[in-house]
Amino acid sequence: MPKIQVRLQELVPAFSNGGRAKFFLDQETGQVLMDFEECMYDERGDDIHFCLMDTPSRFIEIESIGSRETMKMMREFIERCTHGEIRQQLEEALASQRPFQNFRNVVGDNFDCRKEWLKFEEEYTEKLAHDWLKEHKVDAELILPDPAEKQESTGE
Repeated sequence: MPKIQVRLQELVPAFSNGGRAKFFLDQETGQVLMDFEECMYDERGDDIHFCLMDTPSRFIEIESIGSRETMKMMREFIERCTHGEIRQQLEEALASQRPFQNFRNVVGDNFDCRKEWLKFEEEYTEKLAHDWLKEHKVDAELILPDPAEKQESTGE
């Protein structure tokens, strides 16, 4: 099978969706597809539910990274955080009753911290994506978003 191109910005939501939806990598096209109950079509217009039953080897389910991996990612970020007061707030957030929400609140309340978190999260998930493709023996080129797309999505 020839090398496929997989877009990082399609893989990231699949890793971080918290298990709320099923995502699949189409090994023929490199497209990441989200499973909708009613209907799901690939870029060629093929009904994915039919394809999943007819050619299951064409697709690999992408599992969410889960709360344990997300917690690990947040702890690594805190270790690298150079802002003493914010670092303390982040540590307190992770020790709280609602660590994920409180972590996001602390990050969201500080512009510099938010920028650092987004960069860190992107690098972390890019590594996860490379590791996932390798683990599943997918011969793929991971396509990173171009800088113009990144600026539009972050508002910078």
